[in-house]
Amino acid sequence: MSRARDLIAGCAFAALGATGIALAYDLPMGSTRLPGAGAMPILLSCALLVLALALIWRTLAGGAASEEDTDGPVDTFGQGRVAVAAALIAAYAAVLSWLGFILATSILMALLFMLGAKKPLSLAPVLSGIGVTALAWALFVLALDVRLPVGAIWG
Repeated sequence: MSRARDLIAGCAFAALGATGIALAYDLPMGSTRLPGAGAMPILLSCALLVLALALIWRTLAGGAASEEDTDGPVDTFGQGRVAVAAALIAAYAAVLSWLGFILATSILMALLFMLGAKKPLSLAPVLSGIGVTALAWALFVLALDVRLPVGAIWG
């Protein structure tokens, strides 16, 4: 990316982070044991704002990529993978209540791991997807006592 694009992106993400903080400011924060509705939006907005400020700082300090680094063919395969990942996430949202958290998340994570793997049709992405799902389930159900969707097809 050019320095101008980095600076524009940094400013846009900083504005988005600040807007998220402003919109979530009046929501209840809760506690560490029982987070309120405003805890996650403020946390994520703060993280976005910090990363955006780091990008702006790096760009202004001269550490951003130069124009010559961006010359060359466009990586359309990478752009295609981003589009496929976005479609998978949209499909996940559509089927989550029907398939339930464990099955839908396992499928999504396995497909996302396949999308980024050197050998997509191997066992490693599938096992990684199942493992990440198991960790997420343990975090939400066992540690945070959150009820996750079981799935309409099971009930």
